Amino acid sequence: MAERRVVVTGIGLLTPLGWGVQSHLDALRRGAVGLRAMDEWTRLGLRCRFGGAIDLAAARADTAIAPRRLETMGTLAAQAVLAGEAAIADSGVDPGLLRHESTALILGAGVGSMPAIYEGARLVFAGKARRVRPFSILQGMSSAPSAHVAQAFGIGGRSYTLASACASSAHAIGHAFELIRSGTAARALAGGSEELNVIVAASFEALRTALSSEQDEATRACLPFDARRSGLVLAGGAGLLMLEERRDALERGARVYGEIVGFAANSQADDLVLPEASGEAAARCMRAALASAGVGPSAVRYVNAHGTGTVAGDLAEARALAEVFGLGDDPAGDRDEAATGPWIGSTKGLTGHALGAAGGIETSFCLLMLRHGFLAGMPGFERSEDEMPELRWLRRTRECETDAGVHLSNSFGFGGTNACLVLAGP
Repeated sequence: MAERRVVVTGIGLLTPLGWGVQSHLDALRRGAVGLRAMDEWTRLGLRCRFGGAIDLAAARADTAIAPRRLETMGTLAAQAVLAGEAAIADSGVDPGLLRHESTALILGAGVGSMPAIYEGARLVFAGKARRVRPFSILQGMSSAPSAHVAQAFGIGGRSYTLASACASSAHAIGHAFELIRSGTAARALAGGSEELNVIVAASFEALRTALSSEQDEATRACLPFDARRSGLVLAGGAGLLMLEERRDALERGARVYGEIVGFAANSQADDLVLPEASGEAAARCMRAALASAGVGPSAVRYVNAHGTGTVAGDLAEARALAEVFGLGDDPAGDRDEAATGPWIGSTKGLTGHALGAAGGIETSFCLLMLRHGFLAGMPGFERSEDEMPELRWLRRTRECETDAGVHLSNSFGFGGTNACLVLAGP
């Protein structure tokens, strides 16, 4: 049987840039930065000053789910449920089909709900074990995002949460893509959620080279690939997508954002935190994703790089990109049309790094750009350092044809886990 084609018909987004598809379209076109000063972190003694907080209240005001039910879920799962509700409504999928065994739910989360675990532990070690809330385990369990989404919408097929650090939701989408392409599932709700909290921030700060040291301006806090970058900025949020077999979607007249045409994953076992300096494993993953899509490097119009703003990570990824696509010829940035290779950008300078949710969020961004004919730039980028390969950096937002090539979305995580998705226009 021929492999099935997989399209995306619904998107649900909750990020530091806003709530819903339209707010993100507007923010991406403007190059808006959603980061802000985290005063609580400063009071608690953290040196990292900025984060990508979300406005959960705005999403809660726009839902049919009872407020009390959302509260019992905890933030991590509530974000997933709200984004899932939006993606389902956006897709127009008959809610009755969600209960069918052909509907899958594959989500990703990098860390889980640390506050729920901490609050329970605090009571236990204070000798107050009988005061631990009954919802602590239901909020803190690793599978909380998929468990609560499945219960909220009656998902009848396979349902689970993948955990692979910063590649979690990219792996989830890739896995869902493979399930539909093989005929195992007819449709899938896929993506991820991540909760922003001070415990995770403090743990990242203990790594010393991970978090941004910027103290003054939110717009300079996260500068992917720029010579001035000093680290990543943590963020919360959720990005969920409704994936369907293309023929089914077209037969019911669905609006299509774009098509997932390729996926690959691999790992490099050199270090738990640092990527291999050459970027070799990342390059292999990109090549495998393109091979999965049946296209070569010349077909790629834009790469939404993992690009978190760390010194070592961005340099390694740039080397991998140069290995796959070759060097650009536009070091001054003023001969855009004459430059070669795909545009290279990272939207984490706008949103911060939502860890396990990043792949779902950034895949959604790529699909919005493909459908609406633009590429979101990196407004804080000025220049890369001398030792970084010169690529075709996307400094500003650009208009483009909706059918101009494919997009590649990279997600690389702690433990050396990599995932790459290839996306085409509707």
